[in-house]
Amino acid sequence: MAPVIATQSSILEGHLIKISTNFTNNHKIPPVTGDSQTQGNIFRAGSKCALLNTMEDAQYKFTPVQTKIYTGTKWTPLTENEILLQMDELECNNSDSNLLQNVTVLSWDVSCREEFRPGFYNEILAVVRRILPDFCCFQNAQHDFRAWVKNCETVREHYYLSNSNLDYIDFESDAHNGLLTLSRWPGEFVEYPFIDTQVGGYLLACQTVINGIPVVAANSKHQILGRGMTIKYANDILSAHGNVIWLGNFGSEPNDSEEDMPRITSTELDTSVRDMISSYQDMEEIAEVKHSDKDKMLVRSDKMKPAHYFTLDIESSENRPGVVGVIQLK
Repeated sequence: MAPVIATQSSILEGHLIKISTNFTNNHKIPPVTGDSQTQGNIFRAGSKCALLNTMEDAQYKFTPVQTKIYTGTKWTPLTENEILLQMDELECNNSDSNLLQNVTVLSWDVSCREEFRPGFYNEILAVVRRILPDFCCFQNAQHDFRAWVKNCETVREHYYLSNSNLDYIDFESDAHNGLLTLSRWPGEFVEYPFIDTQVGGYLLACQTVINGIPVVAANSKHQILGRGMTIKYANDILSAHGNVIWLGNFGSEPNDSEEDMPRITSTELDTSVRDMISSYQDMEEIAEVKHSDKDKMLVRSDKMKPAHYFTLDIESSENRPGVVGVIQLK
């Protein structure tokens, strides 16, 4: 069974926010008949839900990531055709009366000292249950956090999950890796590694369709040292897409092993980063209280505009707060 897409109103930071859509998507995955490769090409080429597909651009190295849904007993990967069929079925259910008005997004760097993790993880999932963001983008999502997420009933019922292969990640030295994205919309996940950037890392992109509009929700984390290179690399990839929501930590502290890397002053670095993302609307600009230049929510689209931005205060001062944004669809 596909995740449920339902209507929910929530109070968040004193604001009443209308979240999600006016219809319920509880259909089963349609069976794929005939030649699957041919059928997939028909959906990709002829459907209004056809994805903008930079995965085929040989200029950038990429790794397709499994999209998983919970099927009652386990998390099950979807084929490309099953994803596209679900997208098409949602598109067929669209009408002027049930089009989505707002997209809600959550971004959270979930790095945490081990002794605080159970309480911290519970706080994060309580937020997810409360507001049901359309996209949840987590950075530093280690194995135990992913297990916590996969065992959450709300996530099982409402979300598609990016199933990255973490076997190659050493979280002690590779702290800028470990991205996890949850989507309430069927879509394809792709990882783009930051090659030739000295500090490594990657961009995790979710390609989906909302209200018939191709949308990319991107998740990334950038070390302070070298972030100019990695942000430029990610921006070059995303420039091929017309409707982008880009979330993540744009100012992670460096690892000890990187202390000998060439330094650049904060003024020069901040200026270069601002120039690279100048085509985006920074959602923090509409916030009543400035949060941090590290956690970014960026929107680039003529069909979407920032509406609300909130910082999520949590009980433990040891952990980073999350940020929530509401994006209005025009």
